[in-house]
Amino acid sequence: METVSGHLHDILYTLFAVGLVSLSVLSLRGGFSYLRHFLQRLGSQAFYESSPRASVLVPVRGIDEGLLENVEAMLAQDYPSFDVTVIANDEDDAALAELSDLIAARKLRVHIAEKQDGQSGKVSKLSSATSALPDETKVIVFADSDARPSPSWLRSLVDALGDDGVGAATGYRWFFASSPSLAMEVMASWNASVASVLGSDPAKNFCWGGSTAIRKDLFESLDIASRWKGALSDDYVIMRALRDAGLGIVFVPGAMTASIENCGFGGVMEFTTRQMKITRVYAPEFWLPALIGSSIYCLVISWSIALLILSTDEFIRILAGVTLAAVWGLSVGKASLRMKAIRLAMPAHAERLRQQNKWQLLLWAVTPFIFLYNCGIAWVSREIVWRGIRYKMHSPQKTEVL
Repeated sequence: METVSGHLHDILYTLFAVGLVSLSVLSLRGGFSYLRHFLQRLGSQAFYESSPRASVLVPVRGIDEGLLENVEAMLAQDYPSFDVTVIANDEDDAALAELSDLIAARKLRVHIAEKQDGQSGKVSKLSSATSALPDETKVIVFADSDARPSPSWLRSLVDALGDDGVGAATGYRWFFASSPSLAMEVMASWNASVASVLGSDPAKNFCWGGSTAIRKDLFESLDIASRWKGALSDDYVIMRALRDAGLGIVFVPGAMTASIENCGFGGVMEFTTRQMKITRVYAPEFWLPALIGSSIYCLVISWSIALLILSTDEFIRILAGVTLAAVWGLSVGKASLRMKAIRLAMPAHAERLRQQNKWQLLLWAVTPFIFLYNCGIAWVSREIVWRGIRYKMHSPQKTEVL
């Protein structure tokens, strides 16, 4: 009986091990595709021959680390016709005091938005600001106050909108620690896994609200402002509206933006779990693969280590060792390809990326355990704290401010 049980155990382990190695092979293939997309997009010509007027909208609440430098980077775009507006709920918001010199010099516009019940502070700010855009605005660009874009960021986003089949263009964040921090390196590695979900297929991409551009006429025709009512997430609502309309989302490597900040491990877990809770409600098609993939990884890796230590079966111990080595090699390969792609897109941060490289090649092994925790909590809880406000997401259309 024990022999039969042992054989079943070995067969089950072998099936899971083969499954994880197969997923790792697919992940490596995705890494090659990711790099290829960066090479193609960064080397492509602009679609737009003209430069339509763009309005950059930046919701603020309090002072983010490096806020002044971030907004100055948005104002220093290599683009001929644009304006930048910061949006606050209160004229006494500390962010406006931090940016007072830019405001006084009329380099920066300010929009004060009334707070709206039943939606997030960010969504209420954007709803108000998009209803008060200048008549000459042709493109709306959403940016986060903790994002520090390159000078070519705005042009990269707007140029990608020239294709008629494109609904929106998006970049994504890349975290850097403002001072050496293991916690921030863990968050950067976690975030890098999400960044590599984006790619060459416009039908499968999502919008990131910290770096997304959409034509104003399309924004209005899709009535996104109405879709935002009762919502917590701005970007997933835009994604859903575009998918419903059969329009794609182009991922623009040139619009990758640096987020330079610091936090401890508590902040890392709060941030990552909040992201997965929002994803669970607004885009379960992304949450479910993350749950399944991280579950298989954590199970097989833990199981393999236990077999190496405890098993007396030489074949099974060899299989466990081969599984660990294969997953490690394939995953390091994927991380290396991703880092090569990011270095192409963010040359201004070459030194930061060089220092980060070793952590990216090591910490990928830890992030699936964090994803599993994030996804598990997201399964049982829909409450988050965001910018000091507690919310409960009842559905994509109903948000309760607690």
